[in-house]
Amino acid sequence: MLMDQFMKLTAIGYLHSILKASIEQIMQSQDVCELNPSNLPKGTDIMQHSERLQTHLFNILTVIYNSADKCPMAMRLVFKHLQEEVVKKWPIDDTVRTRAVSGFLFLRFICPAMLKPQIFNLVTGSPSANAERTLKLVAKGMQNLANLVEFKSKEPFMTVLNPFIQKNLVKMKQFVNDLSTVKDHSDTHVQLQSDASRDLAAIYHLCVTYEKPLEDAAKKHPELKLMPVIAYIRNAEKKHLNKFS
Repeated sequence: MLMDQFMKLTAIGYLHSILKASIEQIMQSQDVCELNPSNLPKGTDIMQHSERLQTHLFNILTVIYNSADKCPMAMRLVFKHLQEEVVKKWPIDDTVRTRAVSGFLFLRFICPAMLKPQIFNLVTGSPSANAERTLKLVAKGMQNLANLVEFKSKEPFMTVLNPFIQKNLVKMKQFVNDLSTVKDHSDTHVQLQSDASRDLAAIYHLCVTYEKPLEDAAKKHPELKLMPVIAYIRNAEKKHLNKFS
């Protein structure tokens, strides 16, 4: 989706500034935050798990609530105009201005980074099973809050977070409004932020996927010098695999 790519290109640094420290803390912690009774031994104190989970949510959201000024201006302007358009279409719904923006920011950017932090280079390794579950539960709670809805019967074990969601509704609305309140003539210079390791991995994947067409193209157009590139990538792959053989 175009908006997904735009956020990744313009705001990966912002994402790191609001999530990296909290995610690292969760990965280092041994605390269990599981809420689903079917995944826990009988007699487990679920309320204690809930308190731990809410602490993680509180810590992350506190950083996010105070981060509007750090968000790239180009992205804030997009959110501003998005708010204006949805309010024109649904003027009676006073939640639409929040959900229109939070749906992009949280559902398509922040929460995916919580679920797979290694893909966004927020961490160097994969989370443990316990940390991965905690990150998933945090993302669930954050997403419902961003959508301004409580948990229902579909996931009854998550309803213990409803008081937390209710308590944070005003703060979430205020954050989204602050984020989207900018002047049209604000500096919108966009400094695209690229992740070198991810870019190289993407190039490698494309070269391997289309190796045969590239070889054919190299024979027809030797001036493109594609064969040395393909050979270099293959040799690098062999050296890497030999380290683990």
